[in-house]
Amino acid sequence: MEPITLVVGLGNPGSEYARTRHNAGFWFADGLCDAYGGNFSSNRKLRAELADISIAGSKLRVIKPQTYMNLSGEAVARALNYFRVPTEQMLVAYDEIDFVPGKVRLKFDGGHAGHNGIRNIITHVGREFWRLPVSYTHLRAHETA
Repeated sequence: MEPITLVVGLGNPGSEYARTRHNAGFWFADGLCDAYGGNFSSNRKLRAELADISIAGSKLRVIKPQTYMNLSGEAVARALNYFRVPTEQMLVAYDEIDFVPGKVRLKFDGGHAGHNGIRNIITHVGREFWRLPVSYTHLRAHETA
């Protein structure tokens, strides 16, 4: 198994979406950067915010696509191509409305299960990537930060 080198947090840019459940992926990405000293900066070429962090000596890139949820695949494809990362080394964190607080499920490959952001990523880069659906309520503490 190859190590994960790119983490994608899905969400919608803009203050009007900041506290909606669809931004759970953004909150996950923010939490990683808070914990490991990363700072996001805008990258127009990638159409994403980008941060670099190091965990246990391994470099990890974290992105938050700025293309809106339903068009996330465009920014993800750009990042994978730019950094030459195979899809198997990517983890996508996104909101999962059906999860109870605290439930986590790491999954490799598969379908989109009705999630439009995942659907668009599959359209652009294929199915072979790691998925981390997270509960909105599990991350709600971030909402007040």
